[in-house]
Amino acid sequence: MSQLTSLLQSFLRLDGVLGACILSKDCEVLAEELSEAIKSDPLAMDFKEFLPKINALALDLGATELDRHHLTLDDKQLMIEELVGGAMLVVYTGTDSSNQGRVRLEIRKGKKNIEAALAEM
Repeated sequence: MSQLTSLLQSFLRLDGVLGACILSKDCEVLAEELSEAIKSDPLAMDFKEFLPKINALALDLGATELDRHHLTLDDKQLMIEELVGGAMLVVYTGTDSSNQGRVRLEIRKGKKNIEAALAEM
């Protein structure tokens, strides 16, 4: 098991987390770990399409580049954290069953380890 896989699996141990992945700056999936519950969920498979729209909205609002995004849709949420080199960590949760503060804390705690693992790729 690769170090990235292990790091992404650690998010799945948190209550309500349905999946986690690393996207390149071009939105290509570099690594992913998804629970069985969402392997066929179209939102989970297509969330990378939201990222250019989020960035365009930020520019329209006059914001500088964002390093953290939260997107809530119905009963799911995407937490997107910018990584070194433009890569992104995306954690996919169910809003009703997850402790969002705990997920954000684990993202902050794991960010440097994930960036180190990416550097080794």
